[in-house]
Amino acid sequence: MGVYERLVLMLKFRDQAYFDAKHSGKRRRPKLNFTPGKLYLYYYKNVPRHDLEVLFPNLETSMSIKDLLLFAVPALGAAVWLVIKALPQLLIIAVAIVFFTMGPEILELLDLEEYRIQGIVPVLIALLTVVATLGGFAMRQYSNYRRKQIQYQKNLTETLFFRNLAAKEAVLHTVADQAEEEVTKEILLAYYHLSASRTKLTPAALDERIEQWMQEHYGLRFDFDIEDPLARLANFGPVSELSDAGASGKRPAKTPKARSTALIRRDRKDQLQTLSLKQATQALDRLWDALF
Repeated sequence: MGVYERLVLMLKFRDQAYFDAKHSGKRRRPKLNFTPGKLYLYYYKNVPRHDLEVLFPNLETSMSIKDLLLFAVPALGAAVWLVIKALPQLLIIAVAIVFFTMGPEILELLDLEEYRIQGIVPVLIALLTVVATLGGFAMRQYSNYRRKQIQYQKNLTETLFFRNLAAKEAVLHTVADQAEEEVTKEILLAYYHLSASRTKLTPAALDERIEQWMQEHYGLRFDFDIEDPLARLANFGPVSELSDAGASGKRPAKTPKARSTALIRRDRKDQLQTLSLKQATQALDRLWDALF
């Protein structure tokens, strides 16, 4: 069974004219629980593939074949047992109906005594017994069906509540934050393995080293894109270098010069060299001060 660890659901409803035309022939139009023509965004986690349709707003609930069998087979078995148990009362009612419709001649064929059928009390007792038995069985089965339906609605509500991470504009902020987080992880992986290596590494060797490290520590096999984090490490900027006059609040004499803060460099052999941790923190501190 597959599971979507992260799932973004985007819904775009049709405009108001469509729903007006759809319900034009009805006296009472159903109340819409959404705004026609509006775009909705939802962000979920750990959604099983077979539960994907649960997230859609136009879901029509129905029992699956498995649930239907689990509900119908025991009910059918209990119904057969009740019919067998109430069979004597059913025979009395059937014979009474035949007697009052076809006359006493039918009793001779069935070898029954007339006085047993003409009495209304046994017939009423048999009728009430059958009604009570079958009516109680029907109410019990309906109660079981309603309990299953409520349980399903409860599971549906819990699914939507506990697996919902964000909605509307928060989805865009969440996805953007996670994308920035993944980029930061790539940069940290590249910088860490360059700093920890005792020998100079080429981009290909660094890429292979990161993939091997991830497989050994986390059991993950994937193709690491080394060029993007290296490009970001080589160009942390640009940063405008303001003169002392500009920094003190006076008008700068010259236009600020833009430069880039590079945390790694490449030599002629395409080998990578990174700044030490102290030099890198100092460079990032200057970058932060220049930006804010």
